[in-house]
Amino acid sequence: ARGCTKIAKAEWVASGSDASGRKYEYNERRTVFKGDGTVETWLQVVPSQPETLPGDDATVVKSVSRQWIRCDRGTIASGATYLFDPRDNSVVRDSREQNPYFPPPSAVAETLIRRLCASRGAR
Repeated sequence: ARGCTKIAKAEWVASGSDASGRKYEYNERRTVFKGDGTVETWLQVVPSQPETLPGDDATVVKSVSRQWIRCDRGTIASGATYLFDPRDNSVVRDSREQNPYFPPPSAVAETLIRRLCASRGAR
């Protein structure tokens, strides 16, 4: 009522595989419900055959990307993709032209919109 934002806890969102047979799981990491009817959330991808950071085969790359959802329009837009380094909890922008996991597949995007907008009572 005061225009404050509400932050929700992280939840499991969806899992599946792509056309190449790679399996992955999307996790919602931090969700903010804004007063203007939008939802901002970070998605993290955990592939079953993870990539590793250069020079350190033991460190698994986790890709994260901010998603903006307009519940009134049923749309989602992906922001830049970042690589999470669990060694020091840092994130660096993904330098690849295109990340294979973002934007999320339509089934994941639709599930995310449905779940988050329903929790707002907007859809």
